[in-house]
Amino acid sequence: MKRTVSPLVVFVLGGAATLLLAMYSTFAIISDEAREYTSALGVAAISTMCAVVIISVALSFGRREPWRRQWLFVGLGVASYAMGQVVRALEIALGAPAAFLPAPDVFVIAQYFLLSAAFIAVAQSYRTITDARRPAVIVLLFGAASLVALWFGLVVPFVIPESIGPLEAVRATLYPAADILFLLVPAVFVALTLAQLGGMRFARPWYLVAAGSAVLALSDATRIWLTVTGNYLPGTLIDFGPLAAQLLIAAGSLAAARLAEEFMAPAKSSAEVSPAI
Repeated sequence: MKRTVSPLVVFVLGGAATLLLAMYSTFAIISDEAREYTSALGVAAISTMCAVVIISVALSFGRREPWRRQWLFVGLGVASYAMGQVVRALEIALGAPAAFLPAPDVFVIAQYFLLSAAFIAVAQSYRTITDARRPAVIVLLFGAASLVALWFGLVVPFVIPESIGPLEAVRATLYPAADILFLLVPAVFVALTLAQLGGMRFARPWYLVAAGSAVLALSDATRIWLTVTGNYLPGTLIDFGPLAAQLLIAAGSLAAARLAEEFMAPAKSSAEVSPAI
């Protein structure tokens, strides 16, 4: 495997680009529509970069290596999110949702399922050499506590009392619930399971993915809370939380690539020395 860029470098560069975009979108003297359009295009561009990084890492693994399939699911999930932002920008440019365009939400939901598929693939790969019982109990308690916090911290005090339509109320409830059930719970389970191997070195990439899932969940919950209370302004800082999540996930893929380099290098050295012996 070729030597990869440091995850920290990619995260810092992507984070700097995100911060500049967020500052321009938030503080520039432009219309709300232009602010939202700029935000969608910028998020789509940086998310596409993240998707390219992750998919490149995935394809650098051999066809039969399980890491290839795991990170390919992750990369396709981030690519799906980027496509959703492109569709969102097109809708803003056209002035209204077009009949020939799918809803941006379709791509967000696709990311949830693709990331879940990655977490399931990871859990299956290590099920014979790890004990899943303790992580399973922890994540079940964590998931239940998170859903209770969502219900009493967001839905009961804000979603139910506000005079929003039933469709908006369902959407405001299901999105954070999906963040918990499809992202946070499986991500924490995988991180705890892999922490049993190699002094947490195998878990490190998935800790970054779990952190990205947490940022995505918190961003969604905050945006929905602002929306139902009438304080949400499109194109401002809160819209860049999901982008920070994509950057963390991309950094996780590069951490996995560097981990693979570390473990493949000794094997390669042994193969080069053995003919001389």
